Amino acid sequence: MLHDYEISCVQNKQRCLEKFVEILEKHEMMLAQVDKKGSPVDKFLTEEMVKTDVMKYLHDLDEDGKCHGDTTYQWKENSILKNLLDIEDIGNVQVIKKEKIDLVPGLRKDIELYQTKMNSPQANTLQIKNPECTQVVANYVTSYCVKCHGDENIPWVTNGMFLENGSLIIVDKHNSSIKEISSSGTTKVIYSKKSSAIRGICTTNADEKAFVSMDHTISEFSVSPQFKYERDFQTKNMEFYQIAFSKDYIFAHIGNPWCVKMIDRNNGRILKTLNGSSCGFGYFALSRDEKKIIYSKANSVVCEDVLSGEEFFQCAGTQTGIARKGARGIGVDYHDNIYVCNSKGGCIVMISKDGHFVKSILPILKEIKQPYALCFDKCGKKFFVSSYIESHCKIEVYEVQQQ
Repeated sequence: MLHDYEISCVQNKQRCLEKFVEILEKHEMMLAQVDKKGSPVDKFLTEEMVKTDVMKYLHDLDEDGKCHGDTTYQWKENSILKNLLDIEDIGNVQVIKKEKIDLVPGLRKDIELYQTKMNSPQANTLQIKNPECTQVVANYVTSYCVKCHGDENIPWVTNGMFLENGSLIIVDKHNSSIKEISSSGTTKVIYSKKSSAIRGICTTNADEKAFVSMDHTISEFSVSPQFKYERDFQTKNMEFYQIAFSKDYIFAHIGNPWCVKMIDRNNGRILKTLNGSSCGFGYFALSRDEKKIIYSKANSVVCEDVLSGEEFFQCAGTQTGIARKGARGIGVDYHDNIYVCNSKGGCIVMISKDGHFVKSILPILKEIKQPYALCFDKCGKKFFVSSYIESHCKIEVYEVQQQ
C-alpha cells in the first residue's frame, strides 16, 4: 500500500515522462522533415536546437522528478539520464523500447559530456565551437542575491550597468529605485522615487553621468562622488523603457507604439525613429561601433543598420530555439556576438555577429531558471543576468573569454 506522499511522487514522475515522450516525438518529426526538405544549414541549426531543448528538459526532468521530504525515495527510473532509450513501463507510462540509436547525431555523447561537466569544478564553463564564429567561453564569476528590505516588494531587476569601480548599479522596477551592489555584494539604495516607474539606466563612458528613464521622462544624474539628480533631459509625452548611451546620442525604447528614438545628447532633440522590440520590456542593444541595433520581434531576433534601417539579418525562433515572445535582455560582447535571454527556455542564446550561427552558450545557468535582464560592461567582456520575479531576485555574473 502506497502512502499519499509516495503516490504523489509516482504521479509527478509519470507527468514528467509523458511530457518527455511528447517532446521526443515532436523532435523526431521535426528532424524527419528537415532531413527530407531542408538545406545542410537548416539541418545543422535544427539539430543544434533539438540538442539544446532535449538537454534542458533532461536537467528539468532530473530535478522535478526527484522526491524530497523527510525521506528521500530513490527511484530506479532515475537512470534515465544514463540511458535515454531504455525506459519502459514506469507507472502507467508505456514507452516503446527502441534500438540504441542516437535521436540526434552526437546527442548521447553530449549528454555524457554534460553530466561530466556538471560534476566538475568547471561546470559553468560552456564552449562554442562554430567554424565561422570566434571561439569563446562564458565563465561563471559570482552571484548576488537582492533581497527585500523593510517594507519593500520582491525586487525585480530590469536593467543595470557595470561601473569602473567594480560595482553594479541596477534598476529595481518593483520598488521604483536604483540600487548599487558593491563588489563584496553589499546592496544599498542610491535613488528612489515611488511616484514614478523607473525602468532603464545607462552611463557615459567614464561613468561621469547616468541617464535614467522614469515614466515619460529621461533624467540626468551625476554618478560620483554620489548619485545625484541634475536635470530632466527629455520630457516628451512618451513611455520610456530601456535606454542606451553612445558618443553623440541617447537611444531610448518607448512603448505605444514600440520603437526606439535616437535623441541628440546635447539638446534632447529626437532625430530619428528606429524599429524596436515588440515583446518583453523594450530590450535592445547596439553593436560595439554603434552602427547596428539589435532587437527582438515576437518570433525572431533582428539586426539592422542604425542610419539606413537596412536589415542585416533576422534569426527566427526555429533557429534560436526561443519560444514566441520569449526573448528578453539583449547584449553584445567584444566580438559583436549577440547574447539573448531565452526567458521561457531558461538559457542564454548566442548569435554570431553575421547571424549565420546560433548557439546556446549557457544552456543552464547556475541558479537562475528564468533569465530576464542581461547587461554587458563597457568592454564587452563581462555580463550579468538577472532572474524574473521569484521569492527574491538573483543576479549572476559571467565573464566572456577567447579560447
